[in-house]
Amino acid sequence: MRSGRENSGVLSLNVVAAGGGFLVLMKDYPSNWSSWLVDARVTLDGVLAAAFNEHRQAVGVRMFVPAVEFIHIDDPAPASPFDLPLASAVSVGSFRADTDESRRIRVRGTVTAVVSPSLVYLSDGDGNLPVELDRPGSAEPGDRMDMVGFPSQVDGRPGLKNAISRLIARGDGVQTQRVTASEILAPQDQNAGSGLNIAAGTRYDLKLVAVEGTLVQKSEGPHARTITLTSLDRIFIATIPESAQKFVDELGIGSQLRLTGVCLVNFDEYHQAQSFRLLIRRTNDLAVLSSPPFLTLGHALWIIGFMVLSVIAATTWISVLRHQVAGRTEELRQANERLGRVAIEDSLTGAANRRRFDQMLAAEVSRAGRTRTPVSLVMIDIDRFKALNDRYGHQGGDQCLVRVVAAIRQAAGRAEDVVARYGGEEFAVILPNAGDEAAMNRAEKIRRAVEALGIPNAGAPDGHDVTVSVGVGTLWPGSTYSAENLVGFADRALYQAKQNGRNRVISWGAVAVEMSSTEPGSGEACV
Repeated sequence: MRSGRENSGVLSLNVVAAGGGFLVLMKDYPSNWSSWLVDARVTLDGVLAAAFNEHRQAVGVRMFVPAVEFIHIDDPAPASPFDLPLASAVSVGSFRADTDESRRIRVRGTVTAVVSPSLVYLSDGDGNLPVELDRPGSAEPGDRMDMVGFPSQVDGRPGLKNAISRLIARGDGVQTQRVTASEILAPQDQNAGSGLNIAAGTRYDLKLVAVEGTLVQKSEGPHARTITLTSLDRIFIATIPESAQKFVDELGIGSQLRLTGVCLVNFDEYHQAQSFRLLIRRTNDLAVLSSPPFLTLGHALWIIGFMVLSVIAATTWISVLRHQVAGRTEELRQANERLGRVAIEDSLTGAANRRRFDQMLAAEVSRAGRTRTPVSLVMIDIDRFKALNDRYGHQGGDQCLVRVVAAIRQAAGRAEDVVARYGGEEFAVILPNAGDEAAMNRAEKIRRAVEALGIPNAGAPDGHDVTVSVGVGTLWPGSTYSAENLVGFADRALYQAKQNGRNRVISWGAVAVEMSSTEPGSGEACV
């Protein structure tokens, strides 16, 4: 038993078994159910009912237990959870053969940050971990607390879920570590194994750190206020609490700041650090080292105009001012350029990222609808990529992805064609003003280009070199111009290419014809 809730006379219990979790509902239950059931191993007798989503897919089960007589306690919960032996933060999620992660553990530490009443970050000096509280608490940064909860993944990191808390002392401090942005996002060592690079990227994750940077942007997000800073060649973001927003409003762009907060590192699908953000806790975490320079481009022009009427000796000073203005403008331009690339490019391959792909696809489909011209989409999936990763490691997989994207770019040919990383080892190419025949020719050229790379894949069952399966979808005048339809056509064709043996190109038109021959009426709205 993990946790429970009472609502309108019904007790809902979250239960975890060997096959997964499910919900137990009871109407007849004792008042001391929490201390009696939570963290106990039990055997339940009751009636099972499936839970369905809106697509009528079974997503889980519920169990209706009539009364307490139908619950047998196999291993009772501890009489006092806060008397459990102390465990260290670094032990949570670490591999140990004798660890039973189905039972609660107790960790004592200092609260480094409070994200919400039900999510806090805790540090015991040796390690850090996120904690999801079963019920909202009143913890404050600096509080010394006991947390008792179930080891689990919280925001992709080892942490505690369904936790209960106990205050030990108020106002205890946590030592802050001063680091640079370059130390948090250290360059990848190509000579080191992928495991060492992953470990280096987690060095400051969840730690309370102090970082210096230059303010380049202030943003109002849907859930929180953020500021963007740059430090040499690194860009990072800080999330600002409501209590510090007035202070941030008064900061000028170009201010030099020292920020103290919990470091949250963002990882890609290969578990490598890509960026980080700081979780600012209060106004005291923001320190202004220097205000933005008075010398802006407008001020410089005013000074230049004034100096034209002054003595010739001031010409040297004007030159110095111009140089300073140009340097500051170039720094801001480069920072904005880096921000723009981060927003639209995949950091590994240089192809457009998923966000950019969605924008460009919507724009091209809309344009094709207005001009009544065809538009095609090519979906590409690397065959047996998992086997390649397992055999050559993530570095070998990364090198494969980079080479494949280069081959796709060269084969796509036209400047207006958009090559994007759709996700993992799957890529997409948007072909404006291209009909089915032209798209199929381009797709076959891409398939042959990748095959010609000769990238070995000894981990695959057939031991062949790396190949790709390709699906092509096309919207013609007279069809419904919809980005969702186009993605669906290309994705269905890609699926059929995989089913037919991989390393081939199939169009949605061919799939629809086959469907219409086997299932009357199934291909009516294809293209």
